[in-house]
Amino acid sequence: MYLLDGKRITPFKAFVHNDIQYPAGWWRLTTASEKAEIGITEVPDPPRHDQKFYWGYDADGALIPKDHSQLIEQYTAQTKQTAASLLSKYDWYVIRASETGTVAPQEVIDYRASVRTVSDSREAAIADTVDTDALAELIEGNFGGEQEWPREPFEPEPEAVEEPTTETP
Repeated sequence: MYLLDGKRITPFKAFVHNDIQYPAGWWRLTTASEKAEIGITEVPDPPRHDQKFYWGYDADGALIPKDHSQLIEQYTAQTKQTAASLLSKYDWYVIRASETGTVAPQEVIDYRASVRTVSDSREAAIADTVDTDALAELIEGNFGGEQEWPREPFEPEPEAVEEPTTETP
């Protein structure tokens, strides 16, 4: 990032400094020392922040967290929506069972119970976070891998991928 008089300057764009108009092509035609002569300095870009959880950095370089309670509401609602979406594919089994008495396959019953269990666990983990940093760590860490959504019923087992061998005959 380049600064001129403490303000960010965009390379290859025209700018005015001390009542002198510098055209966009000036940047390409000058050396680093010529840029430094008029006061252009290069500084490292500020570190990136996760915009899902933070607004940016304050003047001291500390992250500015978004409102923790609003984030809890957002991620709880998102978890509920995901669970509802996963369950909705198999709602017809439940409806059929209530209308005709035909029992849903055990795989479907178990799957639906697992989805609700994972959803409840995720919602509790979200609610238990004490601040935005803890919530960000939980979400970005995918709940520690302990609360994965279950595999859908009737879905084939993933095939094991064999590592290629480097042996030559």
